[in-house]
Formats: sequence, structure tokens, C-alpha cells
Amino acid sequence: MFGLGAGKIEIYIPKTAYVVGEPIEGTLVLSVNSTVKARGVFLKLCADQKFREYIYDSGSHHSSGHGHWTTTTKTVYNFVLQFDGEREYPKTPQPLSYPFRIFVPKEADTLRQSAWSGGSGNPVISIGPLQIGGGDSMGGGPVGPPDWYLEGYLDLPFAFDVSARVLLSI
Repeated sequence: MFGLGAGKIEIYIPKTAYVVGEPIEGTLVLSVNSTVKARGVFLKLCADQKFREYIYDSGSHHSSGHGHWTTTTKTVYNFVLQFDGEREYPKTPQPLSYPFRIFVPKEADTLRQSAWSGGSGNPVISIGPLQIGGGDSMGGGPVGPPDWYLEGYLDLPFAFDVSARVLLSI
């Protein structure tokens, strides 16, 4: 089995907008359709950030400036909470409930401020068509604020995890 149809995870929280220091309280609910061996049941609070970066083409020298701009996404915050360990999870007549309480980290403010200042905390200085500082076209940097989310998953070895994701506004 490839994990598809192995079960279902749902994340129940009373709201989706939070501020730094506030607890995110809720319940992760797992239903298993047939017995599966898994590494555990997890919930993670993550923030993914888009970055604009200049990639030098292979064989070119940095000074020649041959390359291209690209946008990549990186996980800039990742907190993992483990509810249950590695074992065989039998088919569940009733869903398994895992209550949780995670606090919004103080790093959320730092990441948001970094995104709006271009990652450097420096203002953008315009000189004709060229910009220097901030998240400028010369140095790249964060593009907008990070995307925060909760993701619950049953970690299945060599298969697609059973998972669910809830987007947050922080």
C-alpha cells in the first residue's frame, strides 16, 4: 500500500488568526482505515517564505553577471510535536483524538519585519534605475510575509503520509 486511503487526519482549531505569544489550541483527529505500520503521529507549526535569488549560470564567473533570477520557497520556522510513536496502528472504530496547545513564537514578528524590510532591515535607496539595499534587485531577499500553517500527519514509511494542513494568519 502506498498510504493512499490508509486513513484521514483532521485538525480542529477555533480560529485561524493569531498573534505572537497566543496559544493555538485544538485537536488533531486520526482515523485509520486498515492496520498500518507508522513512525508516529505528528503536528508541526511551520512558516514557509518565498525568496528572490540570483542564480549564476554554470560555467559563468560571479563577476560576469550571467545568470537569472528565481523565486524559491524555504521553510523558515519548523516546530514539530510528536503525539504517538512508532508502532502498528490498527483500524480505528472511533477516531483517535490528540489535543494540543502550541504558542505562536516570537520569531513570527522577526520574520514578518524581515520580509517587509527586504531581509536586511535597511531601507531601499534608489539611484536611477538601480536600487541598493533592502530586498533590491541586486541582492534579492524575502518576497512578502511568510505563510504559516499547521500540518498534522501519520508518518508512513515508504508511502504517502496521511496528512492535513490548515493555513494560519499570524
